[in-house]
Amino acid sequence: MVVSREELLKPKAEEEPSINSLPCSKRRFSAVRATVDRLTTPEDIIKFTEEETRARKVSRKEAVTKRLSQEQWKLLRSHLKSAMAAAESKNERQLKRREVGAVRDTVLYWVLFPELEGERPANWEAISRALAQ
Repeated sequence: MVVSREELLKPKAEEEPSINSLPCSKRRFSAVRATVDRLTTPEDIIKFTEEETRARKVSRKEAVTKRLSQEQWKLLRSHLKSAMAAAESKNERQLKRREVGAVRDTVLYWVLFPELEGERPANWEAISRALAQ
């Protein structure tokens, strides 16, 4: 089979993820999204880390971060604490809001894709569309 150079260089359209390739069920996605959406201030994020730590000690099955290993949870928790310490030291309200939004995204990516360690998946738009439907 001969393939032309134009076909090889042509950008491929982003494929819609199949139901089997999604990181979780739509129900779990809405529960995680609702939890993450409640994180609006640095205090909320600090409170979230404390509550998750308690939930993971009592019953890991009930925790939002149940898919994370202990080491991954420690990494996420330290990232959240350092990000919020930096946000607290800054006085500008707009900057705080931006940093809280970035932390919310990081928590969402960690919980749904622990193997990526908080990095945004390449096909995030397609995955979020598929899960939001």
